[in-house]
Amino acid sequence: MSNRCDLCLEIKNTVRPSKFSVFELCFDCRQREKNEKENPLSQNQNVVLPEISLKQKIVNYRAKNGTMSFSKNYKRKKYCPKTIICNSCNKQKLFYGRDEQKNEFCRTCYRQKFSLIVCVICKQKKPLHIWLSEVDAICSTCYLREVYDHKKFKCSFCQGYYIIVKNLLDGRKMCRKCYNKKGNKKKCFGCNKIRSVRYRDPENMPYCHTCYQRIFIPKNYGKCGICRHQRRLKYRDFEQGKICSVCYRKKNKSV
Repeated sequence: MSNRCDLCLEIKNTVRPSKFSVFELCFDCRQREKNEKENPLSQNQNVVLPEISLKQKIVNYRAKNGTMSFSKNYKRKKYCPKTIICNSCNKQKLFYGRDEQKNEFCRTCYRQKFSLIVCVICKQKKPLHIWLSEVDAICSTCYLREVYDHKKFKCSFCQGYYIIVKNLLDGRKMCRKCYNKKGNKKKCFGCNKIRSVRYRDPENMPYCHTCYQRIFIPKNYGKCGICRHQRRLKYRDFEQGKICSVCYRKKNKSV
């Protein structure tokens, strides 16, 4: 709601929707409009009518003749999704799709009837990914394994198809999962344990995640008073002492 009167075009704090029109008027214009409705012959002579612009006259004329729609006092109807009686399960559910005979189906029945196919390669009933011909269809798993070889390759360790992050010297390929398990583990320079490398210093010395936070991020780092893990401490509690952000959120949710 704006503070500008639609009739006198002045900004006032007394602007309210009028009972007799679709405009928002100030107190003086509403009183004048009320007197004109109750007694058209008697008009308040003390109120000086301001000059109305040509644009406002056109708006008043259209509102009077019903050729203009206003959105100020108009409540838009909320969208209600279409509910139908499914042709397959005979239950009242939300509409999802039709077949060639224009029978209406819900989402579950439509996917079971039209989306599931028997894959040509694995011979299993799975969701359709692409049609190889008018009869043969293929699922997404077999498509990535047999057809699509643009970015995903076969890992030499887990035999899965992933985006390769490491090419070994002997020609083998390694995915991210196997790289973190096998190829990324080195002897940490801080704790002398074989762990996954989190950081390397300027001298190319490897550090694990714990030593990285302990040595290179010393501020507010220590053992949490609740979970007892080495984390960055952000809050202080009177009973448990310094606690991490994870335990702080769990404690507030329980409260």
